[in-house]
Amino acid sequence: MAGWDGQGLPPAVAHRAARFDGSRSKTSLLTAPDTASLEAVGFDPVGDVMGCTVQRISRPLGVGVTLDYREYAAAQRRGYELAMQRLMAEAARIGADGVLGIDMTVERETQNIEEFVALGTAVRARSAHRPRRPFTTGLPGPDVAKLLLSGWVPVGFVFGVTIQTRYLDYGTRRDLAMLAGNYEIRACTELVAQARSAARKEFTARVSGASADGAVVSSMSVDAWAAQESWLVAQAEVFGTAIARFSPGTPTRGLTMMPLNAGRSTP
Repeated sequence: MAGWDGQGLPPAVAHRAARFDGSRSKTSLLTAPDTASLEAVGFDPVGDVMGCTVQRISRPLGVGVTLDYREYAAAQRRGYELAMQRLMAEAARIGADGVLGIDMTVERETQNIEEFVALGTAVRARSAHRPRRPFTTGLPGPDVAKLLLSGWVPVGFVFGVTIQTRYLDYGTRRDLAMLAGNYEIRACTELVAQARSAARKEFTARVSGASADGAVVSSMSVDAWAAQESWLVAQAEVFGTAIARFSPGTPTRGLTMMPLNAGRSTP
């Protein structure tokens, strides 16, 4: 790793991609149903690909009634984006047309060090036409096949990450007291609702930025914690796939019902 400037693929990944050129064996993270579904729509696995980055990300320190998590949230986004960029770079390097089944994880190595990892399987279409850039999706093979057969194509793996804060005023502290009883803590409800709403708004903006016609949400999560005994913090994340329509698709037909007494004479 010595001498690497952080641009392009890390040397170890570039070396692995170079070995791929002379190898006939193809690695894959796909299950048997995934592989069969993709072959049915003209895709073959090319190899497993990964993008990762280790980032130093420090949580802010609140001063009085001010606690700003915007830089922390921006650092989280950079981690996700850089991991995806490196995954796509490796996929392009081995001649893939897309990457599916992407799993994005974050591991906190120390209090201020986090590792972002994007892992998926690169696929290639049985076609003479190559896309300008590989598509990316967190959907599994059968779901991708269903989209294609219905006239939709995955465009890109998209996400929304936001962090909202709320100062613990006297009323909220009273509601959080150990002997307060069982009832809704409205301040907490409002906080997590605001976080989810902001994450969905960012997710929608990224879908629009990808020139997509819609999106399939794969997961949505909210993590909340107390900060410095005076703040509540909520981080919301939304992950999914931006999709675009390329054909009206095959119209679906109603299920044909066959009566169990077909062919029998009525007594």
